Amino acid sequence: MKHRTYQLFRLCPYLLFCFPIFCAANVIHVPEDQATIQAGIDAAVDGDTVLVAPGVYTGEGNRDIELLGKAIVVISEAGAEQTTIDVEGLSNYGFNLHQGEERSSVIRGFRIINAQNEAFLTSGIRISYSSPTISHCIIEYNARGILVEDTEAIITHCIIQENNSDGGIVSRFSSEDAIIRNCLIINNRTNGSGGGVSLETSRAPTFFNCTIANNTARNSGGGLYIGSDYLLKMRNSILWGNTAP
Repeated sequence: MKHRTYQLFRLCPYLLFCFPIFCAANVIHVPEDQATIQAGIDAAVDGDTVLVAPGVYTGEGNRDIELLGKAIVVISEAGAEQTTIDVEGLSNYGFNLHQGEERSSVIRGFRIINAQNEAFLTSGIRISYSSPTISHCIIEYNARGILVEDTEAIITHCIIQENNSDGGIVSRFSSEDAIIRNCLIINNRTNGSGGGVSLETSRAPTFFNCTIANNTARNSGGGLYIGSDYLLKMRNSILWGNTAP
């Protein structure tokens, strides 16, 4: 009996050390626990999940949303078709990710619309010098769908459509290790070049299993515009029905 008790006390420090780590992750419900998506993120720490109920989210705290560099998951309960972030043309972005987020920072299951601020060429999602994971989102009816700048982000299983001033995806600076996978990039328009995708970078993302279709450009590259002699990596993808002069 003494031997068993001794063994238990020897294990206790490890149990006490491990238990807080195991229990640390919390689920923060929006709007039940926090009124806005940004407030939910503000209250979260690394490892937490911000779980967003179905609905249309507008106003302060539900646009220009930042993850603040945190390794958290921001996810909708019911998916993008039932969870909309409406920027209402009043701000620059739906999500603005620029504080060093890595792939463990996840945004999943949102519809992002109306980033249409006339004073600034805006985007549904901006990813700048950060590398989050964006999945199962619908990004539509914005001036620009997604802006990626110097990133290793993963964008997967997203629909990027009906963005009407600067196209579906614009890539700038070095984004060689970014991955765009299983995405539909369709029915976008640009007043410049690259209706579906515009690569203004020397190192472009890799496209896997994507469809780039029915996009238009006023200048060149209805579906895809490559700014110079850049190396483009595209596998198992379709370009179809894109138009430009």
